[in-house]
Amino acid sequence: MDLASLKYGVLRPIEARLGRIRTTDPNAPRTIDLDIALAGEETVEDPERGIFVPDPDIARYAHLAFPLRDLDPNLRIPGGRGTLADVAAALERAGLTVREDLDLAGHLLRAERSPC
Repeated sequence: MDLASLKYGVLRPIEARLGRIRTTDPNAPRTIDLDIALAGEETVEDPERGIFVPDPDIARYAHLAFPLRDLDPNLRIPGGRGTLADVAAALERAGLTVREDLDLAGHLLRAERSPC
């Protein structure tokens, strides 16, 4: 399956079934946001379809880089951006972290990037 089919044929319908409503505001609150951050060694830059793999935001946002680093810190990001550990360490040096909001039972309510 190509990445466009995955994004528009699988991920977008899942988002819709889970209540995601898309608006013109890219920063609008949402119930869920499914993206393709990495796809092996594959690199794609397709602005027409809105597909960028590896996701350039991995190097910008802790909420993407840190969970990926936790899965495989030594994974090299295609395109010469270093390993996931390298990217996460650079974000930590820049003062970014992931803040988790938990309910009284310890269930994750929200995780977002925030300054240290």
